[in-house]
Amino acid sequence: MASKAKQGDERMAPDRVAQDLIARAKTGDAEAFRRLTEPLRRELEVHCYRLLGSLQDAEDTLQEALLAAWQGFAEFEGRASLRTWLYRIATNRCLNARRAIERRPAQAWNVPGVTQPQPTRLGAWLTALLLAWAASAAILLLSPFLERLLKRRGLLALERVMGMLLVMLAVQLFLDGLAQHAAAH
Repeated sequence: MASKAKQGDERMAPDRVAQDLIARAKTGDAEAFRRLTEPLRRELEVHCYRLLGSLQDAEDTLQEALLAAWQGFAEFEGRASLRTWLYRIATNRCLNARRAIERRPAQAWNVPGVTQPQPTRLGAWLTALLLAWAASAAILLLSPFLERLLKRRGLLALERVMGMLLVMLAVQLFLDGLAQHAAAH
């Protein structure tokens, strides 16, 4: 019987320790607050990262949230768990940070000694070129089947259309290159 009572005390011990730490933290004991929040720190950081999408912003916001929790810990009533209370504070801080980021104007380029890269449409042009090549290759590879389907004249017309598209793409790329060169000088 005594061993069952001792086991019950051991099971209650973590809860008593937590209550003791909460009481000490409410009186301003920073070490007690750290011991309470340290086991939750990683999951709170992951939560902030999921809300903000940036590890550095998540770390900064979590620091602000923990500071706010520390400063307002005397008001922690224990109606919800400490974990829930910290999540609420962290979530509110993250949402405020997202609103602030959305309102922040874009910053000018300020890297000394490095010129700002200009946006290009290279990716779009490469994609268009690859698609045109792929379509041409597919037509050429499938030409026996297409010849039976479209007959010889239809296949020649299709090949000419594809050639014309490639020429139009090449001319457009050339003209864009000339325009960029003229704008640079």
